[in-house]
Amino acid sequence: MAIYKKNDMAKVLKAVQQNNSPQLYLIFGDRFLCRKAAGEGIAALVPDAAARDAAIYPIDGDQEEPLKTLGLLKSFNLFAGRQIFQVTGSKLFHSKAVAKGIWAKAQRAYQKKDIEAAGRYLNQLAAVGQTTAAELADISVSKWRQCFAFPKPAGPLTWIGEVLALCPPTGDNSKNKGKQDSVTEQYEAVLTAGVPRENILILLAETVDKRKRFYKFIQKNGVVIDLSIDSGTSKGAKANQAEVLKNLIRQTLVDFGKDIEPRALQTLIERVGFYPVAIVRETEKLALYADPDARITLQHVQAIIGRTREDALFEFTEAF
Repeated sequence: MAIYKKNDMAKVLKAVQQNNSPQLYLIFGDRFLCRKAAGEGIAALVPDAAARDAAIYPIDGDQEEPLKTLGLLKSFNLFAGRQIFQVTGSKLFHSKAVAKGIWAKAQRAYQKKDIEAAGRYLNQLAAVGQTTAAELADISVSKWRQCFAFPKPAGPLTWIGEVLALCPPTGDNSKNKGKQDSVTEQYEAVLTAGVPRENILILLAETVDKRKRFYKFIQKNGVVIDLSIDSGTSKGAKANQAEVLKNLIRQTLVDFGKDIEPRALQTLIERVGFYPVAIVRETEKLALYADPDARITLQHVQAIIGRTREDALFEFTEAF
């Protein structure tokens, strides 16, 4: 099956509504965009809002026991209707090839003072290297390259301790060597043999290694939705980021029956930066503040949206 991009969600939802969809989905990219897309897909899979909550089994990928999830996927529902197993933050697609990207996300999250996200990424990195997050700062240069396949970052890494003090490590990953491939092979075997028709597995991941055999299996037998956004500072990357944010702002304002003038739209994006979660929250604040006005103006934005983004400094550092 094809790999769908963010602009193809309408096609995916249409197939679901026509009951012409597989039982296996992988949605990867920005965490907020992935959860939003999953929510739209689940709404299409279970149109009855009253039955939807009972149909969803949310699973935290950081705490997940994959074989337990597989066992649930094989089980029959005692009641009529679909069972949807949604794993948020799946690690089934991690490898050394994506370690550098996970590290970069941990750094950006810390710089933006998003300690929870930084801790999550550090734990993911530790899992890739089959070590513990608490040991990251003290790993030797040679062992770092061996574990993560990229050079150990220069400079003090004391911020790792600051993050882990607030977001404790999730565990010791040293015993997981070779375990991930074994787990995904079991997934492939079970899904090939077939699971109950009403059971749906949705995997959400921020970073994936597309060379993974399980990724290719899903691409062939399920639906892959790529919501990744280039976080760089090139002209093309900036244009892509702006497009995503503009769509989120407009979609959010539709629910409030409002629109926004161009100058206000541009200023809002400049002040918040590329942070999808924050852009939606700030847009909601604007919509409430602007009542009863139907149109959000530059004056509204200047009145309540502070200059929260710190990206300018980081972009300069990255360019340097």
